[in-house]
Amino acid sequence: MPVTTGALLDRLEAVLREQDGFVTTQQAERLGVRRPKLSALVRSGELESVMRSVYVLAKRKPMPRVDERTYAAWLALDGQRLPWERTEPIVVVSHASAARLHRLGTLPDDRIEMTCTERRTTTVPSIRLHVAPLDELDWTWGMDRRVMLTTPARTIADLAVSPIERGYVIDAMEDAVARHLTTVEDVIAATVRRSPRRVAATSRLLGCR
Repeated sequence: MPVTTGALLDRLEAVLREQDGFVTTQQAERLGVRRPKLSALVRSGELESVMRSVYVLAKRKPMPRVDERTYAAWLALDGQRLPWERTEPIVVVSHASAARLHRLGTLPDDRIEMTCTERRTTTVPSIRLHVAPLDELDWTWGMDRRVMLTTPARTIADLAVSPIERGYVIDAMEDAVARHLTTVEDVIAATVRRSPRRVAATSRLLGCR
């Protein structure tokens, strides 16, 4: 007896609920919905493709708590785990993308930036991957535990050691301090963990004496 679209969506229901209507190919396969069935859900109009290997509910799409483009990119790289299996990060939203989620400054959004601790690749052109150490103090959950991203301190430390225009970093730092999200001392400590050789340059940038 053919499986109905309703039955297929029922298999995905827990993941769709936890991920604001999003599901990845790998997650669906783990729940017994193979690629041909995913394609059938797209043809029926129940799901729509957001980017390679990431889908979202089309007809009953909930209000997302995370920027759709950023969230889909993160899921594309951390979509093999089910939501309740995520305890430690594989990849986190970082740099300008994390600053936008934290609402720090006004950062360019030409690409979605993420950091992982081991070198890996992606074929998604809109994603820029960074490889760097990631201490447990340097990442946090964002948007009601929907996405893993760098803390405000680590986000600013990442920006400070990147080639981005210095004014962006200062604006983000000022926003973070004004909203009591971090301190200059915390940013310096995050820089020590990330790039010890860049501490002096970051300290000068942030006006430390």
